[in-house]
Amino acid sequence: MRKTWPTMATLGAAVSISLCVSAGAKPAALPVTGDRLEAVQSSVRGRLKDPESARFELVFSIQKGSGEFVCGRVNAKNGFGGYNGATPFSGLLLKRGAAFSFENVSIENPNEIRDMCLALGIYI
Repeated sequence: MRKTWPTMATLGAAVSISLCVSAGAKPAALPVTGDRLEAVQSSVRGRLKDPESARFELVFSIQKGSGEFVCGRVNAKNGFGGYNGATPFSGLLLKRGAAFSFENVSIENPNEIRDMCLALGIYI
């Protein structure tokens, strides 16, 4: 009986994974890097009081139509010179010729952004 337990656990895990895949699991979120990350950071910085103080973390994307839906967090100084803590942001990353453009940027409603990103499988 003891030798059967690992086999049953392995079988159970395999069945669970196959059910998730066959049930249309969400595509995996991928880290945003290189020129794509530069476009995202530039656009988000344009919305901050102190753009030079911006610190980005957990910037991930998921393919959506002809672009990528991006979620991430940014921490930047407020009007008093102190850091507020990481604030979520989101937007759509599009390829425009040879360059990337980050559009429809949202940073004003943190709870809504978190919920939307979570629904898409992006954990920030």
